[in-house]
Amino acid sequence: MHAVVVEWSTDYVAVPRDGVPELVSIKHRDPGQGEWQMSQLREVVRDLHMVWREEGERCRCAFASNAAISSDAATKLAHKLGDYIDADVDEVARFQRVLAMPDPPLPRRAEITAVGVRDMEGALSLLDRDPRYAEECYRTLVNRIGAVATEEPPTPEERIGRLTGTLRMVTERSAPRLEEQTLLIGDLRDLVLRTHAEYAGRMPRLLHARAPSVREPIREDERWQGETRFGSAPIGTSSTNRCR
Repeated sequence: MHAVVVEWSTDYVAVPRDGVPELVSIKHRDPGQGEWQMSQLREVVRDLHMVWREEGERCRCAFASNAAISSDAATKLAHKLGDYIDADVDEVARFQRVLAMPDPPLPRRAEITAVGVRDMEGALSLLDRDPRYAEECYRTLVNRIGAVATEEPPTPEERIGRLTGTLRMVTERSAPRLEEQTLLIGDLRDLVLRTHAEYAGRMPRLLHARAPSVREPIREDERWQGETRFGSAPIGTSSTNRCR
């Protein structure tokens, strides 16, 4: 992945180094609302199809949510997609090949931060950095993404128009305006490393450094004899050198 172009908090365009961009639409469902039914997915699928068509079929499309898609909806998406979009049989087949419904679902609202911090811990470990600063790095990353997101247009027509325009600029690579909305993966990695260094208070250290050697316990001197008389052993002996 080369970059992400952020429209607003519920839509973004993933830009690979090579290949076609992918428009990702994210929808949240509150606890108790259950799985997505096809009647609720109709608008999402129609919007993605319209943007894909307006873009000349030069992108991929994906839907993501914290709730799963019902088995009935999955069946209809696989076999009756033409009932929900305005297209002939051939166009439906082409759109179906570029439409993804990611599984498993995204984390629920109350779990997003915890999952994000956990994933950041893994990322910092891969970068040979101390994962104790994962929360600070995660929050800095979230703030950076929020800073480039724009307010969602009030009407579906304006929303589709904006997304189509953004995708066209991505595929043609011809719009300075995109610079304000584009997050390069390399820049985000550097931001995480700078944040880690700031909170660590020094240069990031490698986690795989050799552990210091442990001194052999003192047993045959006066200090050991004195400690033994009082019923305890000096630090470093087997009776006390344990994790509590």
